[in-house]
Amino acid sequence: MKRYCVLIGGAALLVVACGGWLATCGLLGTCASMASPSRWPFAIALAGGTLLGAMTIAWLTRVVWILAQAARAVRRMQRAPAPAALPIWAARAGALRVECVTAAAPVAFCRGGLRPSILVSVGLVSELSTDELVAVLAHEQHHVRRGDPLRRAMQQAMAEVLFWLPVVHWWADRRREASELAADRAAIHRAGRPPLAAALWKVGSYLETSSAAAFAGAAELRVAQLLGDDLRRQRIPSSLWMGSAAGILIALNSAWCLAHLFGSG
Repeated sequence: MKRYCVLIGGAALLVVACGGWLATCGLLGTCASMASPSRWPFAIALAGGTLLGAMTIAWLTRVVWILAQAARAVRRMQRAPAPAALPIWAARAGALRVECVTAAAPVAFCRGGLRPSILVSVGLVSELSTDELVAVLAHEQHHVRRGDPLRRAMQQAMAEVLFWLPVVHWWADRRREASELAADRAAIHRAGRPPLAAALWKVGSYLETSSAAAFAGAAELRVAQLLGDDLRRQRIPSSLWMGSAAGILIALNSAWCLAHLFGSG
C-alpha cells in the first residue's frame, strides 16, 4: 500500500510541477501553445515515441541482465556425476537435458534463456523415490518445453520497468502461478497425483526450515489443485487499480510536458 501512496503522491507532484512549468513558459511565450499548430502532431508523436523507446530499451536491458545473473549463478554450482538411473528417470518424464549438481538441498529447477535445461541436486535424488523424481522432472520439463526461464525474465523485467503500473506486477505474479499449476498438471499426467504430492510435501517441508529456492513455488495453489479444490479466479485489488491510475497519470503528464518541450523547440 505504501508503494501506491508514493505513486499517487508522485503523480500529484508531477502534475503540479508540469503545470507550473507550462504556466511559466506560457508567460514567457516559449511553450508549444505559442508555436505553430502544425508542429503539434510531430511533438506528440516524438514525445510518445521517446517514452516508449526508453521503456523498451530498459525492458530489454533488464531481461538480458536477469538472464545473465541466473547464468552466472548456475555456473558457480559444482556439477556432480549423474546417477546411473537418471537417464531412465528422465526418459520416463520426457526430459531431454538433465544435469546433476552437488547441492545437499533437495532442489530442481529449469535454467537457460534460449536453450533451457533441468538441474537437480544430489540432495533431491537421495530424498525422493523414483516415482517422485519422475514427477519433479516432468514438472520441470514442462517449464523447458514452454521456455519458462525466458518468459519469467521477460515478465519480471516488464513488472520492474513498469513499476508505476502495479497491475503489471500483479499480472506477472499470476502468470508465474499459472505456469506452476500447468507444470503440475503435466507431472500428474506423467506420474500421477500421489508421487507429485509426496515430492511437493518433502521439498516444501525442507524449505520451511532452510529457505532454499527450489521446486516449491505457489505451494498453496498447487496443493489445492492436487486436492481437486476449485481454483477461483483472483480479482485485481482496488488499491492496484488506484496505484495504476496514478502511474498512468504520471506517464501522460510526462508525455504532455515533453510534447510542449519538443513543440516549442
